[in-house]
Amino acid sequence: MSVKLEELLQMTPEQILQHNERPSGEQLRNKQQTYFEDVEVGDELPKYIYAPTPTHLFRWSAAIENFHRIHYDLDFGLNHDRNPSLLVHGSWKQSVVPQYLKDWTLPGGWPWKAQFEHRAMLVPGDV
Repeated sequence: MSVKLEELLQMTPEQILQHNERPSGEQLRNKQQTYFEDVEVGDELPKYIYAPTPTHLFRWSAAIENFHRIHYDLDFGLNHDRNPSLLVHGSWKQSVVPQYLKDWTLPGGWPWKAQFEHRAMLVPGDV
């Protein structure tokens, strides 16, 4: 699923949240513990969609002090670097995976090790 940036910029916060499918606080509180022994290679994990918005990118840029304009200045990204849109930070993508694994293994679980490969650019609205 993908949303065009122009559409995303016109959405209300409530509409943006409809694109994000994450466990609710109630679902997490009522979840049973997932143990290592419960998981097999090839098991399918639950659906988890979290689409970054331009606001996420701007705030993330400020938080990590990465002020490259391709992450928050659409005109610069399109015209100077010839990108298709704003680009999502690699570190933002990496932060979502451990959060997903932590939510999945709750309560009391935590991801012990993760490995990442960035194989394609991600733009706001991609999920």
